Amino acid sequence: MPMKTSYSMKELADLLDIGETTLQNQIIPVIKQVMAEILDDTLSTIVDQSERIEFLEEENRQLYERLEALEEKVFSPSERERVRRLAEAEPAMVDLESVLGIELEIEPEISDEPEITVEPKKELPATRHELFNQIRQWRIDEFTFRQIADKLNSNHTPTLSGRGRWDARKVQRFMKKR
Repeated sequence: MPMKTSYSMKELADLLDIGETTLQNQIIPVIKQVMAEILDDTLSTIVDQSERIEFLEEENRQLYERLEALEEKVFSPSERERVRRLAEAEPAMVDLESVLGIELEIEPEISDEPEITVEPKKELPATRHELFNQIRQWRIDEFTFRQIADKLNSNHTPTLSGRGRWDARKVQRFMKKR
């Protein structure tokens, strides 16, 4: 018997090989109860997720305000504009505490003259083989694919296609192909 989208009570009882009375008095009430419980659980999950999203959005807003305050203390107005343009080019929502390994609960102390260190620009790998060896060394040094992608992007290493930016997936695929 081909599947249909709807069945009469008699067809459904015949399909299940039970009487219509059994279907109506025993099976359907159980199905309704199970469906009501599933619906309640689903709605509860949606409410919980909605509350979690609101909490994260508020936390993100507070972090953004603190970041802006730090930028005002550290960067000149023209530098802030450049940093903002870069941030808009590739927006990302990250947990700064876990990425930077710092606690942001306490306001960081900032001196009048901030100390900023910049890694010297590394020489770009000339060949795919050199690139593979460099990435393999970083993996041996226990860098994640995300960290490797960030290093490649900060060194302005072009992707294999020459388009776009490195991400963890591209690094991982490159390593699997070798």
